[in-house]
Amino acid sequence: MRTTAHLRSPGAAPDFGPSALAAALNREWRHRYELHPAPAPQAWASDPDLAGCRYVVEALAELEASSTPVVRREELLVALTRAAASGDTEAARVVVQLLLPCLVAAIRFRPDTPDRSRAETLDDLVSAAWEAVATGVERRGRPMKVALLRRIEHQALRRPERAARRHSAREVFADPAATGTVLADLSGRPLDAEVSAEEQVLALLVDGARAGLAPADVRLLVSLTWGEGTSARAAADGMSTRALRYRRAAAVRRLAVLAA
Repeated sequence: MRTTAHLRSPGAAPDFGPSALAAALNREWRHRYELHPAPAPQAWASDPDLAGCRYVVEALAELEASSTPVVRREELLVALTRAAASGDTEAARVVVQLLLPCLVAAIRFRPDTPDRSRAETLDDLVSAAWEAVATGVERRGRPMKVALLRRIEHQALRRPERAARRHSAREVFADPAATGTVLADLSGRPLDAEVSAEEQVLALLVDGARAGLAPADVRLLVSLTWGEGTSARAAADGMSTRALRYRRAAAVRRLAVLAA
């Protein structure tokens, strides 16, 4: 029987600079999975690649161990990613924690820009990691870890470029007193104003609804984003918060597929 004392070496999950999101994930990992090891989900017992893990933390320990054969590491990561894409939040948590050091390396030598710091870029990468893990990726002959990182970097690091293109395509009107001077879009927002994260989420939901996202998914995501919290919504629907998180992950996965 494996013990938890040797599962990970000290400092294997360092705090990553000023990124509040990455630091919070590390604190949660240490508390929930290292100091108080959470048992592996029951479903892992029926998966031959996950059955050997009695605790969630053991999966990450095996992935990070230098003694783990490359083939076994790939089999384990594929199994975790497959489980995560089916709504297994514990499997998703392992994969995100595995990817954190790689995401830090991706921005370590990127210079800050006037509008974005490396901490903000890292937060975007972490958010994109959750999305990629929840929705799954196409490997296309690549190792699973490489496929995940390529998807994450594409999603997070190219987003400002896509936002700039959308910004330039917005319909505008001109100042009647100074012909040709662009002032605002049709909603009246100055063109130099930042589009808030909530507006971006709302626009994504609108696009998803137009593309066929189920009304129930739209209502759930709107409710959890702007309305009641997870606990209140779960109580209102007569289900556990874990079940509601599975519903949310599935809705996010379907929205991501339509958005892609």
